Amino acid sequence: MAAVKKQQRSNHSKKTEHQKIAELRISELFTQANLIFEDDEKLSDRYAQLAHKIALKYKVPFSREQKLSYCKKCNKFLKTGKTSKIRAVKGTIILHCLNCKNIRRFKYK
Repeated sequence: MAAVKKQQRSNHSKKTEHQKIAELRISELFTQANLIFEDDEKLSDRYAQLAHKIALKYKVPFSREQKLSYCKKCNKFLKTGKTSKIRAVKGTIILHCLNCKNIRRFKYK
């Protein structure tokens, strides 16, 4: 019985290690997507899609900045002024994707 409990605990610690690695990979994919956006928009979209898949697989949430850089509906990388509009109205950030016309709202103080 005691051996089983120790084994379960070690698996739990591995899961958090995997999540830390996943967070690093997601942040790296978003920085690469941001850097390469001017040269190749399709490749930056692909980087954003890969980051989304990693986040789903390892149950890692996107940061606030990453959420504002990714459209959930059309799976595109969003760059303010080029593929998206951002407005601040009455304590709400309104994110408008110019590709699929999707609107997302985030609260802020």
